Amino acid sequence: MKKSERIQNINNQFRDLFQYLEKNAKQSVSNLFDAWAVSDTVLIEDTYNIAPSWATPAVLRQLQQISDISAYHLMFMPEINRLRGGSCYYKQILMIILIKYIFSLTGPLLRDILENIEDLILNKTQGPKAKIYSGHETTIAAILSFLDINYPHQPPLASALFFDLYRQDNHSYGIQLEYLNTTNGRISHPIQLPGCENVMCSITTLKRLIQERLPKDMEKECQIQTTNGK
Repeated sequence: MKKSERIQNINNQFRDLFQYLEKNAKQSVSNLFDAWAVSDTVLIEDTYNIAPSWATPAVLRQLQQISDISAYHLMFMPEINRLRGGSCYYKQILMIILIKYIFSLTGPLLRDILENIEDLILNKTQGPKAKIYSGHETTIAAILSFLDINYPHQPPLASALFFDLYRQDNHSYGIQLEYLNTTNGRISHPIQLPGCENVMCSITTLKRLIQERLPKDMEKECQIQTTNGK
């Protein structure tokens, strides 16, 4: 991905900014993901009014662009969205930021959500009717990308996705996905999934759209070697 024409074009677009960051941040910045490591820190510092003096309003706007574009492209390849998480580690994946391995849940997480929904519909569980998952911004970005509704942005602190199950008038069931994409906001926004009739997507349609893309054998698809070398 780093060497793709798409990323190289973005690198060329921000070449002047990379040189500026390298000079002022005192670290090597040669590509989009190097710049993301800088922007991640500086934007947080700006939130608390302790950003360095060289981080002017114009530079901060560019750094926000860097964060948004980087987060989007981190999940750009369908294979990554499909397998992200579980027991599968991706070494040196696209960029190096604060962590070396990113293992947010996507395919396995969506499979678990669908299974929970089916259990509720079939009254297989007597447990709570709501289930909460905690993750990172990469988890949100990966799910949005998996569902083909991602856009260039870095999900902000405290953002959330809601999979709401509804029983409709004809006694069928539907899912409405809502995205809370602000840190201090309380209003989530319904999103119509591609292939669904409207924002209320029938369970049958949702399963048809994503079931085949869900990983069935994590070890096989991640190509994890066993002790006998197979």
